[in-house]
Parts: sequence; structure tokens; C-alpha cells
Amino acid sequence: MPAVALGDTLMEPVRTRRKKPEHRSVARFSREERMDSLYEAVLELAEEGRPFSQITVADIADRAGIGKGTVYEYFGTKEEIIASAVLYGMKHLRATMTRFMEKHEGFAERLEFVFDLITKGDREMKLMLRLPELLWLQSDLYTALLRHKAGEQRSIYEACAPEQTLKRLAEEAMERGEIARAPLSYVITAIVSRLGALSLYVRAGRGELEFWTGKDPVKDSFPAETMDLKEEEMRELLLQGLLRELRKR
Repeated sequence: MPAVALGDTLMEPVRTRRKKPEHRSVARFSREERMDSLYEAVLELAEEGRPFSQITVADIADRAGIGKGTVYEYFGTKEEIIASAVLYGMKHLRATMTRFMEKHEGFAERLEFVFDLITKGDREMKLMLRLPELLWLQSDLYTALLRHKAGEQRSIYEACAPEQTLKRLAEEAMERGEIARAPLSYVITAIVSRLGALSLYVRAGRGELEFWTGKDPVKDSFPAETMDLKEEEMRELLLQGLLRELRKR
């Protein structure tokens, strides 16, 4: 089955997550169970800090409890599996953010929640913030992900990516006068850049970035006076700085 046909699963509403099917013949797995198991397997491997380049189809199949040959019935390459899993993770992240926003209206409170997704180890957020790694590597995986973002698969990307949720966050905050009016692209870029900085700091402090940069990313990216800050202190520094910037503009 070509990867382009996977849109029908990625475009579906977020389902309640299943545990990996156990003690059952692979032949008895539903297509939906197989797809979810493959995506969840990729998320687990990524959460463990495994470099994307080192994840193999055999790794994914073994973690999902599905035969390697069966995997190729759905995907042509490893990169297509991981790119689709990234979108699956984005979709769940977007749903998590949307549910919180529906219950809480304050901009600062909503933004704090998003920042907490990083420091508290939300794996979908961690996965999304590893996307620069793909650009850095100029990998086939990055190319596969770009195919989801353009052309015939663009609707799949847009249904999964959290940009629309951040756009809503910014629009509602400006309407309520919580932040100054500014181009949406500026506000979203400001938010994403701070989230990326916090993720870099947290992941580097936990020793998760050596395989990517081959150097000390914190020392190279942050002022010396911030080097000894705890994760929560860096979170607060970036969050409050962002709020001041958006309120003054």
C-alpha cells in the first residue's frame, strides 16, 4: 500500500490510544491497530533518544510486535514510516493543546501549559521539537516529511500540525487585549523560538543531543550567566521574557 494512501488514517479524529496488542496472531490485528502500533513504536524509540538515522525498520517492527514484511505492506521506506509517525505525534500534540485551550482562556496560563509539555517530558512535544535535527542532517527523512507538507499530501500535514492551534492562541489573546496586536507570523515565530530554546536546554542538560551536534549545545547557544540554571528556572526566564515581548509590541 503506497504511503499516500495513509491519509485516511492520519486525517481521522484522534483515537483513544491502545496498548500494543499482545498474545495475538499478527493476522488478527486490525489495520487500525497495526498503524497505531507502528506509530507508537516510533514514538517510543524517539523518546528513548535514538537518533532517527539509527532507527531501522526491524527496530520499529520488533517494538510494534509486527512482522517486518507486514510493515512494507504499508510503507515503502523507513523514512515514510517515521515521517508519518511524526505527523501522528503532531496530531496528538495538537489535540492535547486544543483540549486545554477549551477549558482555560488566559493567554499566560495557556502558554505555561505548552512550556510545561517540554519540561514535563511530553513525548509528542519532544518529537516535534526534534524536527530541526532532520533539517540539520539533510536526511531522506526530512525529504519525506516535506512531501507531507506540500503537494497532494499537504492536507494531511495541515490536519496534524499544531500551527493552527498556536494561531488560535495568538488571535484570541490579541482579541482580549492580553498581548499587543502584531502579525500572527511574528507571534507564532516568537512562541516557537522560545519553545525550541527551552527544548534545546532541557535535552542538552539530560545528555540527549551529543549524537546530533557533536558539541556542547548549551555552551554554544546560551549566555554564560544562564549555564547553571535549573530547567524550571530556564522555563520561567524564557516564558516571562516572551510574555513581556508580546505585551509590549
